[in-house]
Amino acid sequence: MNPGVATAVTIAGSFLASAAATWLVRGWFASRRIVDSPNDRSLHHKSTVTGGGIAVSSVLIVIWLCLMAVGVHPTPALLIPVAALSLVGLMDDVYHLGWLQKLSLQVLVAIFFIAAFGAFSRLELFGMVIEIETLNLLFSVLWIVALVNIYNFMDGIDGLAGSYGALCACILGVWFVILGGGGLSLYLYGLMAACLGFLVWNWAPARIFLGDTGSMMLGGTLAAVGIVGQREYDIPLSAFVLLYGVFIGDTVYTLVRRTLRGEKIWQAHKGHLYQRAVQSGLTHSAVTGTVLLISAIIGVLASLEMGRTGPRVLWLILSLSILYYAMALVKKREVKRS
Repeated sequence: MNPGVATAVTIAGSFLASAAATWLVRGWFASRRIVDSPNDRSLHHKSTVTGGGIAVSSVLIVIWLCLMAVGVHPTPALLIPVAALSLVGLMDDVYHLGWLQKLSLQVLVAIFFIAAFGAFSRLELFGMVIEIETLNLLFSVLWIVALVNIYNFMDGIDGLAGSYGALCACILGVWFVILGGGGLSLYLYGLMAACLGFLVWNWAPARIFLGDTGSMMLGGTLAAVGIVGQREYDIPLSAFVLLYGVFIGDTVYTLVRRTLRGEKIWQAHKGHLYQRAVQSGLTHSAVTGTVLLISAIIGVLASLEMGRTGPRVLWLILSLSILYYAMALVKKREVKRS
């Protein structure tokens, strides 16, 4: 099949399948009261069906099977975070697992993926390379578990996690086309379209949430793609750090800030920058749109780093400057509102 036609069919089919699957999941879960009720971390004010990420992950599994059926072979190990983390997340959405149970299962999934595919073969950050096998292995586990939880932390307003996943998948898809990874690119375009199909029901006002089912799966999948990209296509780790930089930056800043303020960082809160932006008076859609704009700009810088282009440390400095400016704007709005 012509690559352009294959891409169009994958995107259109994934979008429609995800939108339909999300509608079905919403009705099924609503009848069984699988809902997210407002709590100390919430920025919504009524109970909403959760666990909708199972629709996205189901579509991803079907995409992979279809690609395999037509002779395209995306990395098989990528099914591990999709299937396993969706299951862990669904268990949490339904039965509310303890944090230690969730963390233990996340570590097991990370180890399973690394055993099946491999760890980072080297850690390259803006030209600096670390090649210590044990360190690479430990970092790979930490990388997956950290991104799973970062994505979970950042899934707190309507449309944010789904649209961010779509943007990252789109940029990654372009990267792998450039590098000759056509099968993996198609899989990522399918992920992009599946996230967009979910957004039909998740954009503000959301009628269903991804839940841990979706946020864990998306975080784990993007982390796994990072390892695949480094091992098979020699993409520097720093390119993925920049691409995922908005979510990573917000989480790191918030954890450091709460630690310095003497707060218990393991407790539910509304201290993330995106949450504070909503509390300052912006709508969910405005905050999500701003995050996407910033992420797209940093995505260009990440693409330059992917190609090892130019003064590479400059892309890090520019990205940090953009994130700092966004943080300053949030603080300014908070001061005006107080």
